[in-house]
Amino acid sequence: MKYFQKIRTIVFSTELPLWKYCFLTFWIFISVSVIANIFIKTLAVFLTINYGPEEIKTNLSVIESVVVSIIVPFIETLLLAVFLILFKIILKNNMFIAIIIAIVAGLTHSKQDWTHFFIYAAMFYLFALFYLTRSKISFANGFIAAFVPHLLNNSMIALFAYYDI
Repeated sequence: MKYFQKIRTIVFSTELPLWKYCFLTFWIFISVSVIANIFIKTLAVFLTINYGPEEIKTNLSVIESVVVSIIVPFIETLLLAVFLILFKIILKNNMFIAIIIAIVAGLTHSKQDWTHFFIYAAMFYLFALFYLTRSKISFANGFIAAFVPHLLNNSMIALFAYYDI
């Protein structure tokens, strides 16, 4: 239980320096992503469902890698911030706002394969929490707190795809 309290303290911290916040939340984000992925893969095997799309693009070009690792997370994080600002006008509960964003992002990112819904929902739930927590300091602080883990995640994916790992 102390482990979850420590994670909660980190995620909702406005006192940590931004670089440290981004570093720590990235590892929290990766842990949640891996756990969600393992859960969905296990569930898919148990239900004898094909997991994931038939063909995953590998051997990305350098330009595709830059787009996937930098440009896409920037645009998605910017859209996330805009939607969070709009939702904050209507709703006051940050957890509820993050859940709504997670569901929408999960649905839009899992059009190709429903098994990815929970993974994307979990990821964007965390991005939303990171932004909502750190935007209390400033928009830029909230944006960077959500953007850096997103950028690092997509960069790892692009790196694996570029080198066909």
